[in-house]
Amino acid sequence: MASVNNATSYQWTIPTGAVISGSTDGNSITVNFGTSSGNITVKGVSSCGIGAVSNPVSVTVAGTSPTTSGIITGETTICASEQNLTYSVASISNADTYLWSLPAGTTIISGENTNSITVNFGATAGNITVKGQNDCGTGTVSDALNISFTAEPSITTQPENVTVCKGVETTLSVATNSVNNITYQWKKDNIEINGATSADYLISSVKADDVGKYKCIVSGCSTIESNEISMNIDSVIITEQPENSYNTDENTGIKISLNATGNIASYSWKKTLTGTVVGTSESLVLEDVVLQDGGEYICTITDLCGETKQSNKTVVTISNIKFISEQETIAEIGTNVVLEVPDAGAGFTYQWRKTEMNISDVQKDGAYTGTNTNRLTISSVTDIDAGNYDCIITGPDFTALSEVFSLEIATGIEDMISEDINIYPNPTNGNFIIEIPSEFFNGKEDNYLMKITDMSGKTIYQENICTSIKSINLKSTFNSGVYFIEITGDKTILKTKLIIE
Repeated sequence: MASVNNATSYQWTIPTGAVISGSTDGNSITVNFGTSSGNITVKGVSSCGIGAVSNPVSVTVAGTSPTTSGIITGETTICASEQNLTYSVASISNADTYLWSLPAGTTIISGENTNSITVNFGATAGNITVKGQNDCGTGTVSDALNISFTAEPSITTQPENVTVCKGVETTLSVATNSVNNITYQWKKDNIEINGATSADYLISSVKADDVGKYKCIVSGCSTIESNEISMNIDSVIITEQPENSYNTDENTGIKISLNATGNIASYSWKKTLTGTVVGTSESLVLEDVVLQDGGEYICTITDLCGETKQSNKTVVTISNIKFISEQETIAEIGTNVVLEVPDAGAGFTYQWRKTEMNISDVQKDGAYTGTNTNRLTISSVTDIDAGNYDCIITGPDFTALSEVFSLEIATGIEDMISEDINIYPNPTNGNFIIEIPSEFFNGKEDNYLMKITDMSGKTIYQENICTSIKSINLKSTFNSGVYFIEITGDKTILKTKLIIE
């Protein structure tokens, strides 16, 4: 109230149960009311006495302050910056509104000033409290609900690649740090595996469909993935097959190789025709090969699970099979020539050839015998029998080739001049020069017949020459092979051999 003249202090009268807070004798007081209504009056006081009482001020107590808050409910262990969490308290008596206290950075997104709020947390944990409020004041604050943050999950042990035998039991595992509310989800080839929701994934009997890429999705306050690992069924993989065929000369060595991966227990090389095991290493080595070493080979590889894998088949061909006959390379006309290769045994066939052309017993009026055996006889040879002979030896699963026998025939023809005919180059590509000693012509321009025959004696080219040096070009006419040149006048003068490559 306004100051009273001459008053040095004041006497206040207040309703029952009300209490003056602070100074009680000034012209202004602060009152804490109880439950009773009533009047407030005041009188001025001085050394001369007490003044008249003031007009009363009527105060009506309409209600009471809110009661003490109950227990706050909601998640107490959460993730930093977690969103949309709800906290609530039972209704507080006499409360018209609710005052919430939250950790720094936490915001109310719905329910503000009510007994149930939804909040978004920031990066700071802490306490949540609440108290009721009305026009009469605020109630006693609630007990604090402590909010703590859970650590983010981390993988402490990664799963590892697995290679197992078919049909066995195996387990894929992942280990994480010790935090609450972690979930697991295993995936195969990026597809969720139904029911695989723990740190360990058990496969009771591994089958082919289980082969693939695996990883585990670990979820908590964040989501992380394990390393991706491979599951494989233990099996042999041949990374490099042996070559389709190998060719080697008789009495030499050969190595047949392959490369394979896996838990290999054994190798078994077999000759397919007989089934005989001929090697037990990754590579098959044949030393000092003979005709019977030719044929088809295959390797069976067995792993530690007992599974087997076969290599591709490979064929070994033996070349340059040595003749067992001791035949001179030069034979006289009218003599017999015998060529013989080893007898390979049952199941083998033979085909003799001359200059890479098959020959038969009916050729030369039966002068050839044994053209389909290991022994060829050429009866009463003539100059047309000169040439290169070999034999193709065919077995059930391979073909071998003998060495080449070059047969020359001594004709008995004597040169009528002192110097030999000269052909160069020889061998030739078909373009060559024939040089005859100049004295052969004796200064005369005689014509002589030059005739070229093949190995069968057939004349395939002839012309007259009248000079000691003659250039011949048969490059586009003759095939590669051995030919004979014969130069005649009144009588045979010269005969020599020409090789066209």
